Amino acid sequence: MDKKTSVMCTLGPASQTKRMLERMFKAGMNIARINIAHGNFQEYRKMIKNVRAVADIPIAVDIKGPELRIQSRGPCSMPKGKVYSIGFSKKDDLYFSHRIYKQIKVGNSVSIYDGLIKTKVVWKRKGKIGLKVIIPGFFEGNKGVNLPGKHLNVPLLSSKDKEAIQMSIKEKVDYIALSFVRSASDVNNLRKYLGRSGIGIISKIENHEGLQNLDEIIEVSDAIMVARGDLGVEVHTEKLPLLQKDIIVRCNIKGKPVIVATEMLKTMVENTRPTRAETSDVANAVLDGADTVMLSEETSVGKHPVEVVETMSKILKETEPYVSSKIPFKRSERIYAAIGKAVYDICQHLPVDKIVTLTRSGYTAGLISRFRLNKDIITVTDNDIVKRKLCLNYGVKPVVYKKMPAKERIKNTALFLYKKGILKQNETVLFTAGIYTEREHATNIIQIHRMKELLGYCRKNK
Repeated sequence: MDKKTSVMCTLGPASQTKRMLERMFKAGMNIARINIAHGNFQEYRKMIKNVRAVADIPIAVDIKGPELRIQSRGPCSMPKGKVYSIGFSKKDDLYFSHRIYKQIKVGNSVSIYDGLIKTKVVWKRKGKIGLKVIIPGFFEGNKGVNLPGKHLNVPLLSSKDKEAIQMSIKEKVDYIALSFVRSASDVNNLRKYLGRSGIGIISKIENHEGLQNLDEIIEVSDAIMVARGDLGVEVHTEKLPLLQKDIIVRCNIKGKPVIVATEMLKTMVENTRPTRAETSDVANAVLDGADTVMLSEETSVGKHPVEVVETMSKILKETEPYVSSKIPFKRSERIYAAIGKAVYDICQHLPVDKIVTLTRSGYTAGLISRFRLNKDIITVTDNDIVKRKLCLNYGVKPVVYKKMPAKERIKNTALFLYKKGILKQNETVLFTAGIYTEREHATNIIQIHRMKELLGYCRKNK
């Protein structure tokens, strides 16, 4: 049984060779993520090349966006009570990635490395700030920083972000994941940079502003990520599980794929087995309605990248039979939305084996996917980019049909899928498509066929 939830794997030193990527793909990897917070562009391009050589799966490049980070020249142990001088230049031993000297105030709380280290601003002078360690910890290199509840006027894109966008366009990656999205305007401004590239935008929800503007962000994004690392620093930890559920449901209602990320199987960075709590966390994300679950350190720097993907896949397969729709459906003026609900209703009353949707943009597939039907949604497109981007959606199995005829599209698509072994002679198949229209999101027809009868008709009417 194929799993319906996708697994996004972050690439890094532990997982960037062709051999390792091939093993991870066989174990259940569906999407590759490249985080530009670590590494260099030569490494990113090599990762992209290796992924493309192994499998035709989507690649997401994660850019920093309006993110604040602390840089250190080497390993940094921060004992309780010690005060550190933090600058804003590479000349300093410890420095912030953005010049926020004027915005920060004495008394502000500053969290480092997903809140593992907590500090407080105790002085400001000569363009530097003093951070006193409240909760000690250790970090090295380049780690995220949060000032919970405080708005910082930080540029949307850094120079490295812009370089990463240009690389992504040239290399034809499928998604850009934008960190610390604050509003719809952040997404719209990024889309201007992307131009006509066709690259989708994954908006990472990880601060108070993103939560406050969630609905407008979902509306203009191609996918949403519940980025629990920084979000769990910005809000009280006990609020995070319910926030996760709320974000997922809102995405499900809009038919937008949603990714749950951070510390899903973190103990497997070192160990070959997850904790019981981690196993439950992954399962509950799927039961909440997640389309995709993400692995970070587990696959980028962990000791067991293949085993962790295998473990994740086993949990997903075990959980998915118990997933159900949480979508409230109200009267709609939109035909394609009503079609999605009709597909769900029909599948409750007829023994439909598979759903096939013919699509230009993949939008209708998302509207059907959100109902979490226990059936494969075969999505047929003539566009390779659309095909890869659809891999984020729950239960969607995208297929490229380059020479899809303009006439009798459903009949010819059925024959194409039958010849490829995707549809079987003894199956009942529900088809959706758009006819007599050139608009996007214009699905307006449903047909249900017993394949044996359809194949007999085709033989008689060659």
